[in-house]
Amino acid sequence: MFARIGSIAILAILLTGCSGDPNPDRIKKVKVGMTEAEVVSAIGEPDSKNELDDTVRADINWSYKSSTTELWVQFFDGKVEETILVR
Repeated sequence: MFARIGSIAILAILLTGCSGDPNPDRIKKVKVGMTEAEVVSAIGEPDSKNELDDTVRADINWSYKSSTTELWVQFFDGKVEETILVR
């Protein structure tokens, strides 16, 4: 759990410099519990995929970027667990 919190904290620090208006229409389409295929069907393929593997659990994070925002979709056991919209 601490590794996951640390990973999210580092991600937040790295992305703090991004600026712009959030795109609420994009994030509204992604719901907790959706499968990877459902997310792709709703908003398309991600710009990047990262797999985080620690001793507690394995997570997959997808990133969708626009000129003003970045949407992170976090999966656990193949389903959306959380979304993060970064300006």
